[in-house]
Amino acid sequence: MLRALLLADTTTTTAQDTSMPPWAYIFWLWLAVSLGVYGYRGYRKWFVKTDGGEEGTAGASGAPATGVTSLGARAGATDTDALTPTQQLFREELARRQGLAPDAPAAAADAPTGPAAGGTPGPAAPGPAADSGAWAPDGTPASERSGLFAPSPAAGGPPPPARKPVADLLSGIAMPCGLAPMIGAGGAIDPHRVAFTTNTAPPAEVGSKVGDELERLGFALRSTGDTELEARRDGDVLVVRLYPDARAAEGDDGAKVFPHAPLDSVGVVFSS
Repeated sequence: MLRALLLADTTTTTAQDTSMPPWAYIFWLWLAVSLGVYGYRGYRKWFVKTDGGEEGTAGASGAPATGVTSLGARAGATDTDALTPTQQLFREELARRQGLAPDAPAAAADAPTGPAAGGTPGPAAPGPAADSGAWAPDGTPASERSGLFAPSPAAGGPPPPARKPVADLLSGIAMPCGLAPMIGAGGAIDPHRVAFTTNTAPPAEVGSKVGDELERLGFALRSTGDTELEARRDGDVLVVRLYPDARAAEGDDGAKVFPHAPLDSVGVVFSS
């Protein structure tokens, strides 16, 4: 009986001595993970090549290769190089940003931007198209001057076309709303400025029907204000101004525009 108790106590003590404490499990787990991480890093360092085609230990110049290259370096590879999918993506992205074809970023990067051979500066690239108009071949905004502000003709060149009289521009028109010509106060007739008045229709109707007639004659119309219109046809320009109250209308000099206009009349002035 006593021998059996001693034997059982000895077995229990041996089982307790051979079991590991909890911290031992944590230590061995940490050691296994650390060895695995170091092993993976060593494998990457000695056996895996970077995207540039060089081993991870050193580049072609002997400097340590980090496996990270710039956008321009990745995209600058030529078609003869063995491009990785990552390099191809960088190359296409750079080409898209520069507005070039996918196969042209390297050529664009190598293009000379300074003076040409011999120290002579090369031709300047034309500037971007402006919102207000076209650009000349030398990169300066093209002139859009016309009319009395048109540039002077070059020496020996043809003279600018003469202004046509209003009567020639309005040839074939049927004046609407009973519009009748009005002679100025001095009695002088200006072939490039003709005034009409009527008291048989309101201003809106007069302006609308005058515009219809000008379009029928082939003019392209553009409103420059509530009471002013610009009509163009074959290089000719006709300015139409409407005066809702012709009797009270005054010019820039303060003189009456329609000195003999009847009451409640509407005035229209055509200028070429």
